[in-house]
Amino acid sequence: MKKILTLTFLLIITNACKSQSNEFSLIGKWLCVEEHGSNGAREFVNPINDGDILVFNTESTVTDKRGIKGVYKLKGDSLQITIPDNERFYILYKFREDFKKFSLTPVTSEYLNICDEGCAFIYEKTE
Repeated sequence: MKKILTLTFLLIITNACKSQSNEFSLIGKWLCVEEHGSNGAREFVNPINDGDILVFNTESTVTDKRGIKGVYKLKGDSLQITIPDNERFYILYKFREDFKKFSLTPVTSEYLNICDEGCAFIYEKTE
């Protein structure tokens, strides 16, 4: 758990120290490519084949892999995605120098961590 918290802290600090000329944009098509987590004894990274796809646009709408359209709200690092019959909440961590990847950590509607040992899904920008 300490390793996950340390990694999270380092990611936040790294983002804070980046040049102001690099701007992150959620707008575009994103593919889930990895799952990161821990079982308490060891950390793991699992590649994801044929992962979830999220397409974010400027009108605050999002379309999932199935083509179902919903809405999203991004405030700071808090992301809420509402697709009919499915409301999800995440903490979004932007990383990589070119902002072509981000991680989503699932949380409760109060933005409390739901993974006891930490977990995250890594998305890569495809368009």
